[in-house]
Amino acid sequence: MACLAGLYAVREVPPPAKPHWTVQSIIDRSNIQFSRSRFYKPTSKDSELQSVFSPLIVEQFRESRVHQVQKIRSASSIQNPQVDETNFELLGHPTVYHYLSTVESGEVTFDAQGFVWLYVDYPECLPQLKPRVLVRGVRIVLGSDGLPSLWEALSDEYSPRVFFVSQSLEEAARAQYGDPLPGRNFSIERGLIETANVVVAKILDDGPVPMGPYVYEDASSRRSITTVHCRCSPSQFDEVVETVCYQLEPLESLDKKWLREHGGVDLDKLLNPEPLDKLFRWPKL
Repeated sequence: MACLAGLYAVREVPPPAKPHWTVQSIIDRSNIQFSRSRFYKPTSKDSELQSVFSPLIVEQFRESRVHQVQKIRSASSIQNPQVDETNFELLGHPTVYHYLSTVESGEVTFDAQGFVWLYVDYPECLPQLKPRVLVRGVRIVLGSDGLPSLWEALSDEYSPRVFFVSQSLEEAARAQYGDPLPGRNFSIERGLIETANVVVAKILDDGPVPMGPYVYEDASSRRSITTVHCRCSPSQFDEVVETVCYQLEPLESLDKKWLREHGGVDLDKLLNPEPLDKLFRWPKL
C-alpha cells in the first residue's frame, strides 16, 4: 500500500472495452464458488434501517493483488486551493456509503435502500500510472411488507443491468403474466428487444426477516459482481482468509461532481431510478 500514500491525480481515461456477455454467461457467473475470500461486514450493531440491510461483501481473494474497499475523499472537499480537484486522498478505514430512495411502479411507490463502495485500481508500485476509481454496490427494493423483493448489482461497467428477484415476486409475476417470454428465463422479465440490457440472474429465497444480502465480487481488475443472494442461502465460498469491518457513511458525503467524473456514477440518477414497470413485467402486489 506504500505506493498509494498521499494524493494522486486521476487522469481521464476512455472506458474499458465492453466485456462480451450473454444471458447464460451472467447466470453461469452467479453460480461461481470462491475457494478463498476476503469478507467485509459492517461495524454498526444498532437497529437503524441502513444497518439492517447492510451488505456482507465477499471478495474473491488473491494474494498477488492488494485491492480492497477504500474510503476516499475527493480533493475538492479538502479546503486547499493548491490541490487539483481531480485528485483524491485515500483514508484508512474501509467505508460503505448508504442512501435511501424510492422507486415507482405505476401508482405504487416502494422504499429502496442503496449501498455503494469504492475501489482503487492501480498499477502496483508504478505511481507514474494514474489509478482508476471503481464503484460497486447494491440497490435493494423493499416490498410492502418491508422485506427485500428485488436486488440490483450496481456497477460502472458498460454491460447489462443485473437483477436478482425474490421467489414471491417471481411467483406473483407468473400468476399475472404466465410463462417467461421467448428468450427469457423468468416471468417477471420483459421481452429481449424491449429491455435487452436488463437481465435477471437468479431467483432468491424469501428471507424470514429484513436483512442485508451477500454480494460476491471476483478478483479481476473490474471487481465484477458475480452474484447477490440472501443470508439464508448456502454460501458460495469455501474459506475466509481475512475479515474486515467497514463503517457506514451517507452517500451524500461524497462529492457529486467528483463521483460522476471519476467514478462514473450520476448521483442524481442513482437516487431517482426509472419506474420498475418500465424494466419488468411488474405484478400488482
